[in-house]
Amino acid sequence: MMDDNRIPPPDNDDDSPTLYRRPIAPINAPVRLSLEVVTPLKARGRVFLFAAGQVIGRKDADVLINDKRVSRQHARINAEKGEGGAIVLALYDFGTPNGTFINGQRVMGRGVVRSGDEIRMGDHVFTLRVID
Repeated sequence: MMDDNRIPPPDNDDDSPTLYRRPIAPINAPVRLSLEVVTPLKARGRVFLFAAGQVIGRKDADVLINDKRVSRQHARINAEKGEGGAIVLALYDFGTPNGTFINGQRVMGRGVVRSGDEIRMGDHVFTLRVID
């Protein structure tokens, strides 16, 4: 029986787990984000612009990363209401085999991210920015 606080991730082509926590309170207004490539060097400086809630992955995703170690649908960054109504950015890894890392720490399901944090997926390292 599926817990009401859990939802399945997008379809994946790997053996990822099937259950993830539902956001506490999603934000209705769009939050614009960017991921700037730090490594690999050949892609350094490339910037991916997207809105919170869009899927990041290698294929069948809103933000496409050309990296064989990134899953087809790898992760999502949601904007959620935190304590006191402040906006919190939550990164959800879809149970990918190679994982997602925030400032060197592996994300197990959900992790909180902030503008300026370093995010690694596959062989790519990015700097996350919130766009005003």
